Amino acid sequence: MNSGWVVEHPCPQCGAPVQLSEADRVLSCGFCRVRHLLMAPGFFQFCLPPRIPRDDIFFVPYWHVRGMAFTCAGTAVRFRVIDTSRCASDLAFAPPTLGLRPQAMKLRFAASDQKAFFASRRMEARDLLLNADAWQAVDSLSRREHVWLRELIGENCSAIYAPFYYKNKTFYDAVLDRPVHRIPADERADDLKGSRSPGPSITVVPAMCPQCGWDLEGEKESCVFICRNCESAWESVAGSLKAVSFGIAETGESGVLHVPFWRMQARIDGVSLESFADLVRFANLPRAVRPGFEQQRLSFWAPAFKIKPNVFLRLLQQLIVLQPDLAENTRLKNLNLSAANLPKSEAAESIKIALAGLATRKNEFFPLLEGITVNVTDSRLVYLPFSTSGQDLVQSHFGFSMERSAFDFGRKI
Repeated sequence: MNSGWVVEHPCPQCGAPVQLSEADRVLSCGFCRVRHLLMAPGFFQFCLPPRIPRDDIFFVPYWHVRGMAFTCAGTAVRFRVIDTSRCASDLAFAPPTLGLRPQAMKLRFAASDQKAFFASRRMEARDLLLNADAWQAVDSLSRREHVWLRELIGENCSAIYAPFYYKNKTFYDAVLDRPVHRIPADERADDLKGSRSPGPSITVVPAMCPQCGWDLEGEKESCVFICRNCESAWESVAGSLKAVSFGIAETGESGVLHVPFWRMQARIDGVSLESFADLVRFANLPRAVRPGFEQQRLSFWAPAFKIKPNVFLRLLQQLIVLQPDLAENTRLKNLNLSAANLPKSEAAESIKIALAGLATRKNEFFPLLEGITVNVTDSRLVYLPFSTSGQDLVQSHFGFSMERSAFDFGRKI
């Protein structure tokens, strides 16, 4: 499912060319061995190079989105993995998608260019994909039934700019250097709206702990980076590193893999869910409501990693029902930690999906989904221990499992 798109960027230290994938957030130079973090306020922006350099090039924006798509329709929660591109402008001559061209070419990060013009985006990626017409391409069954909720979770979203030029009343695709649209003799081309800049550019910073200066650890697509020296965790927020509250669930087992999950407290408007007793009644759990349940604050959990959508949904529901309350510490040394590549903002968007899956009276609850709002008031990254059993990873405290193949598949989303 990984797009296979290649991005080439010079090493900030030595200038050597480094090849990245579209979703990489760590630049590791094979020449000078220096690691840098790539950050941007929002999403990354890339350009397809024109076949022949010209002074009259202008770039048309496209959205590329890859992630998990969930649909609540009828009385079911459906899911799938999507990998799609959509034109983000309203220019009539622009093809609706990028097709396969980016997979055959090297992209570069978009930056201000006095010789090029960047057409304006008419709609943000989520708005473009979540509207009813576009969603039918994601979930074909939604054409025949009412959809109560559409949600993208864990999506990698990028703006890709494709080059075009205009000559003799004809628009040309500058990648193929072929005409794509001719203007009738009695008409004039529409004026382009945009600027010489695509917007904020990437920030490249050394992969060093802001607190102690030690090397930060993380995989190429990680959203949380750890420092084993001062035992801290950091995430990229609006182009800078911010400390992350985290905990390691204690276990007596050895040789375990610590897998990251987001634990969240949230204020939910539109449905009464504040305590564990509320959840027992809401999901009709096979448990008697004890007096202590009324005072037990409800926590929402979500994987801090990408995985197959069906497993993601199952883990959401299992952990919310289990309400883990384990002893924790913050000792990171000598632990085998799995990377966190799903940010807490995406985890927050999974709460409504989890409730839709848990609701027993879906025919009554689904019509309420659109009016329900979720505001996360507190979050913490919790690493739960898993042991290996054959082809499965088994949670040490509660015994639930997930297939390692599904876990590995998530790295490709």
